[in-house]
Amino acid sequence: MNFFLSTGWHQCRPTPNRLPASGFTLIELLVVLSIVITTLAFGIPNFQQQVTKVSLKRAALEQLELLRFTRTTAIQQGEKMTLCGTSDGLNCNQTQSHWGNQLMVFNANDKTVQKVAQLDSSVRISNNRAPSVSFSSSGWGSLASSSFFICAAKTSTNIEIPGYRIVVQMSGSFRLEALTDSDSSCSNP
Repeated sequence: MNFFLSTGWHQCRPTPNRLPASGFTLIELLVVLSIVITTLAFGIPNFQQQVTKVSLKRAALEQLELLRFTRTTAIQQGEKMTLCGTSDGLNCNQTQSHWGNQLMVFNANDKTVQKVAQLDSSVRISNNRAPSVSFSSSGWGSLASSSFFICAAKTSTNIEIPGYRIVVQMSGSFRLEALTDSDSSCSNP
């Protein structure tokens, strides 16, 4: 009797020739699947917003670099240089409300194109003053003060994401500013 008490009855029973169970039950798989789906449902819109924010920041920095290039080239070559939106890479768009996704830097005197840049299609650029910005051979801007607005193109989610503003002074200096949620500069299509 001591044998059964010390080892237990269950250890003495013969076991069938089965392998131990491995894997997951259906309930465990369904619970994990529902957690993953819930996480994705909340995560994908936030991921899309982050991608748009990165695109906006990259476009703002590219626009800032084009302004620097335009001003520097004007000073170096001693000629008036112009930056504008273009659809064909040869002529400026004549609208200030939407510059398009292709920007062009050219010599204002002989119309020689210096540089053409293609921007992301999820971004739109507009200017509050004119369809182009020029810098003289001394580096001064052609307008008293001008602002570029870099905004997200309308998406299917219709979530307003604050963009950026580049302020160009007549002195030729410029600065980048992040727009706030309450700023309506990007609301207009």
